[in-house]
Amino acid sequence: MNLYDPPPTPSPERQTSSAQAVVHPDGDLSRAASGAGSAADGPPAARALHPRGSAGLSLLGVVLAILVIGLGVVAIHDAAVAAGWLDGPAWVAEAAAWVGALTRSLATALLSLLALAVGLWLLAASLRPRPRSAVPLRAQSLVYVTSGDAARLAVQAADRVDGVLDARVSGSPKALTVRVQTTGAKEVDQRVQGAVQRSLAAFEAPPSVTVRSTRRTS
Repeated sequence: MNLYDPPPTPSPERQTSSAQAVVHPDGDLSRAASGAGSAADGPPAARALHPRGSAGLSLLGVVLAILVIGLGVVAIHDAAVAAGWLDGPAWVAEAAAWVGALTRSLATALLSLLALAVGLWLLAASLRPRPRSAVPLRAQSLVYVTSGDAARLAVQAADRVDGVLDARVSGSPKALTVRVQTTGAKEVDQRVQGAVQRSLAAFEAPPSVTVRSTRRTS
């Protein structure tokens, strides 16, 4: 009888999924990407769907839900009026009478154009794809970095440059603007730009980097 069973060999899928969490603690993504790429001994994993943020109409869904609740309140009120439980006119009947009394005027034409513009905007927003919320790395496995983490990597790289007192980053996954306050050291802009570009070199499509520096006087 065999009293010792060797541990099972992990499957390529298990190796690929474990490679997704490889992130070097010092913020150097080049080593993280190279480690993720060599984690799986089998063929390269197929590229998964790109992580995306919430749809642009998410807020509109909340607004529509509130409007539906309001219509329910109106319906309950009118039902109570019809049953004799409440005094006063029905709100729906009053609204219908007010709309029926409208005549052609500049105000109604403007309201119609506004309603048309809102409808076209809602149609365009519903067809617009969801924004991407992560940036892919150059690796055989499925490794992504969120846009916020990419900005933090750029800030950390700029802060480590000699002569930089404070650094802030804004922009998008395609273009970053680094604003730094310096001691007035020479060529600090070039050194900051080089440090930020090296920190983002592991990205599949590194963003363009623009540096704007101001000298702190006090």
